[in-house]
Amino acid sequence: RQNFVIGINAMMLNIQTRLKEWRGDCFWNENAGVDWHNYLDVGTQKLLNRDIINVILNSYGVITIDSYSTTLTDRALSVTAKLKTIYGSVTLSEQLGLQIGSM
Repeated sequence: RQNFVIGINAMMLNIQTRLKEWRGDCFWNENAGVDWHNYLDVGTQKLLNRDIINVILNSYGVITIDSYSTTLTDRALSVTAKLKTIYGSVTLSEQLGLQIGSM
């Protein structure tokens, strides 16, 4: 009974998991996740940001995104967002260790 999370911690873990999910990877929900397959090319950062924002906004408990930014390095994408949730305001800071082409 002590190895699960509830409340805001559960919500944050759900968002983090959903951001790492590849679109088409889940057979019962083909549209879930981020379309990483098509965002590994140059010039796709706007589409990638749109997908990430949609994933965050469609996560349980999220009301609005107050601020959003991404930082791209050679091997990782960092996402930082200030969220208004049903639990109050919270900052999401997630490092997605994916091989992404320069955008």
